[in-house]
Formats: sequence, structure tokens, C-alpha cells
Amino acid sequence: MLKENHKRAGITILLFLYLIAVLIVFRNDLKLLFLPDPEKSTVYALSFNKVLLNEDAENIIMYEGFIASDQGLLLPQGSSGKAIISFKKKTAQGALMRIWFYGDRGVHRPNSITISVDGGQTYQSVAGSGNYIGTVFDLSSYVTESNSFQIMFEAKNHTQFTSKVFDKIEMVIAEEEQAQPALPNLTLIVGFLCLALMVFYYVNRATVTRTEMLVFLLFLLIIVLASYLRWNELTRIAGTILDADVVAYNKYAKKMNLFSDSGFYS
Repeated sequence: MLKENHKRAGITILLFLYLIAVLIVFRNDLKLLFLPDPEKSTVYALSFNKVLLNEDAENIIMYEGFIASDQGLLLPQGSSGKAIISFKKKTAQGALMRIWFYGDRGVHRPNSITISVDGGQTYQSVAGSGNYIGTVFDLSSYVTESNSFQIMFEAKNHTQFTSKVFDKIEMVIAEEEQAQPALPNLTLIVGFLCLALMVFYYVNRATVTRTEMLVFLLFLLIIVLASYLRWNELTRIAGTILDADVVAYNKYAKKMNLFSDSGFYS
């Protein structure tokens, strides 16, 4: 019994050292969690709702072939459309774009996104055909040396019905070249920590059945999968404009008084 206790104590110490090693190895990644986001210089939020379209006319150079509606820009069957949007900035400033631009892989509703930094004389490809629902593009590598740029959106509709094509675009112009914050691979770190937890659980149980071990392993896999899905989504949209519901929740949280005179707030 004493020998078994010494064995467990030794393994526990090794696991503790393992955790310290993980923190040391990933120390630079973990530091990224405490760095502030890149400062925003200018923020654009352009809607293609027909009511709001005129308000954004300063940035929209042209759009043709589309039908402006309450739902955004529509494209009639068997037609094509093009929209060009211009943004001003300073040199050595990065840009982060988030768009709601709908299509497919090029079969029935092909589309494309290109960018120009020479006043529309030439365009470079940013993305080919796809369905971009809140998709984020870091344009910094294209626009850093310029003081303005244009984004051109082209789409075709080969279907037998009118299709919604373009909803809105959000553009963040950063103060410096880096527009999107650098974030660590948190899922990998969580995976290493879960591995330590699994070994610790196994060692400190007098008897562990296969069922118990399988349940615990499944629990850890759920944690790793959940962290992977949520962290990847957070990484994807990092640096963009906060959604309206997030802003509302933040305001609501600031108004909350958890420990008021009337008791705990809920």
C-alpha cells in the first residue's frame, strides 16, 4: 500500500512538472492573450438595403445589374452584376474586411472578389467563387503601401430564380500595418492540459473500470472539440466590428449590480 502511494505521489509530481513545462513551452502563445487589439483608425459598415444605400453613396463607386431591395442586392435570373466600393486610408495602415456576399463554388451562382490599389486601373484576386457569410479577409498585404483602395464584387446568376447576392460589408482600417490581432492555438494547449487530467484521473483512482475511463475520455474530448469550434470562430472574427447583440449584452452587463441593497441580481 505504501509503495502504491509513493508511486502515485511520484506520478502526480511528474504531472505537475508536465503542466509547468506546457506553460513554459507555450508562454509566448499565452502572452498573446493579454496583448491589446490593434487600434482602429476608421470603421466602415455599409449596408445594401435600398433605404440605406444612398447614405453609403460616398463609398460606393458603382453597382450595376443588381436590384436594390429591403434584403440587400438581388440578382435576376440569367444576369450578372458588379459593385465597386472605395475606401480611403493612410499608407502603412492595414485593413480587415468582413462581408456577406452569397454564391456557390461556381456552378450556379459564381462570384469573385478583387482589389485595386491604383484607382481601378488593375485588380488582383482576393477570393474566387464561394458563399461568404460573415467571412473575414485580412487585406493588409494588399493595401499597406496605398492611401486608398477599391474592392470589386462580381456575381452571376445561372439559376431560374432571383437570388440574393450582397447584404453588407464591414471594413476596419487599422492605425498600423497589423489589422487582425495574433491569437495562440489555444485548442492545442487545452489538449495538452486534458491529457494531463486524464492521466491524473487514472492514477488517483483506486479502481477504474473501462466504462468510467471511456466516459471521462469522452468528457475530455467534448471539452477539446468545444474549445476548438469556439476558439476558431473567435480567431476568425478577431479585430472586426462587434455584432449588435454583443454590444447590447456589453451595455446590459455594465448596468448590472450583482450585489445591490435588494440582494443578488439575476
